[in-house]
Amino acid sequence: MNKKAQTEQFNWIFVVLAGSVILAFFLFFTFKYMALQEKREAISIARTIQESIELLKTGELYLDAEQFKMGQKTRVEMVCENQEQNMYINRLAEEEIEDALVFMQKDQITEAFTAWTSAYKAPFQVTNVLYLAPAQQEIEIVYDQQTKEKVEEIAFPEVFKIKKTMQATTPEAVYMTSTPPTGKKRYINLVTHQVKIEGKEISTNNQVLALGVLFTDDAANFECLIKKATEKQKVLLQLYTLKAGYLKTQYPTCPYEELQKTLNDLQKEGNTQETTLQEQNAALLDKNCPLLF
Repeated sequence: MNKKAQTEQFNWIFVVLAGSVILAFFLFFTFKYMALQEKREAISIARTIQESIELLKTGELYLDAEQFKMGQKTRVEMVCENQEQNMYINRLAEEEIEDALVFMQKDQITEAFTAWTSAYKAPFQVTNVLYLAPAQQEIEIVYDQQTKEKVEEIAFPEVFKIKKTMQATTPEAVYMTSTPPTGKKRYINLVTHQVKIEGKEISTNNQVLALGVLFTDDAANFECLIKKATEKQKVLLQLYTLKAGYLKTQYPTCPYEELQKTLNDLQKEGNTQETTLQEQNAALLDKNCPLLF
């Protein structure tokens, strides 16, 4: 091979190598740019979800799919551990949920949610409970003759696709029957508010909390949220006990010692004293005494 041919061959190899390096350089930055854009989109969607949640916290209201849309199909995961609740958006962005309990599926892909918020009271305001469902999801409730009336009394907003039936048509149905179903079907006892999910029985002290099982499919997340609610209730019970003691010193003719006793009993006995506490608090007005809560 003559010198000219060798030179041309070398130049060709150099051009190929240089082109490969330049192509790899542009591909690297293209992938980096795409990853950055995906991260930005996930953060933006997370912010949108957080804004909707903050709106729901303001009171007992609901949002339909048009009011709670994310603009594109999005993977939303919810994890509750050690009484801390976090949402993960496309596994790229994270949002912590504070000052509320959000019941939703552990993992879903959706373009929009439907949502409803209700107050968890025991009997004082403990926290807001938010129920989120993918806009396309239908929630099937199974009842029987003994529970039909109680099921009909539950006023779900029209934003949810609720189907009430005496015969299940899907394995995801939630049972509100007089006796629990066999297997790992989800179940709510409308009298005791006992819940069964993934074969595990979990006690709640309130129908608002028990209804969360309609919107979540994960026993660990559900139990974590119930523990979070219970702990917050305990803290508030202690605070109201202290407040009752303080008001007693300021208004000695007012019967705050009665409320103190009921609050102490409530910490020991659970919700058996909630009605009594509510009545005692309301009676303060008749005596021109400041309300406890």
